[in-house]
Amino acid sequence: MGKKKGNNLTFKKVLTMYALIPLIVVSVSVGLAVIIIANTQIKKQIYNSMIASISQIGASFDYSTERNIEIMKAYAQAPAIQNYLKNQDDAELAAVAEQYTLDFFATLEGFEGIYLANWDSKVLTHPAPPVVGKVMREGEKLIEVIGAVKVSKNDIKENEIEKDKTGTGFIYEM
Repeated sequence: MGKKKGNNLTFKKVLTMYALIPLIVVSVSVGLAVIIIANTQIKKQIYNSMIASISQIGASFDYSTERNIEIMKAYAQAPAIQNYLKNQDDAELAAVAEQYTLDFFATLEGFEGIYLANWDSKVLTHPAPPVVGKVMREGEKLIEVIGAVKVSKNDIKENEIEKDKTGTGFIYEM
């Protein structure tokens, strides 16, 4: 008689299958669980990092804005500037205000300029003397800016922050 062909499952093969099947199932399950948990943690970390970065950028911008406003208030409240604003036809006051602007600007870091203009947007003082006398805004833009101006308790006119024409910074207007 010959050997039976067909069922070649030996006791050794059955035991091996009973050991391998759970091992494979557990390995795949653990692998999937690790991938899911790691993915969740990575997303959470990225989200928290972005929130922290945005918060720091916002705080930096707030600090910079407050600092610049304080600098501009100090400039605008200087007697040389105030006196010239009260009498814009006085050449002596104009010279004093222009020299004050030059000296004040020399102490600033990170500013491209600082200037004084009247309500018609005519530049009265500027660190670059050729700019003095130029009109910065006319027509609708001037009307829009004047309409947006708010007068605070100490008579400093706080207006807006806009991108400068070079695209390298911002203009704080008061």
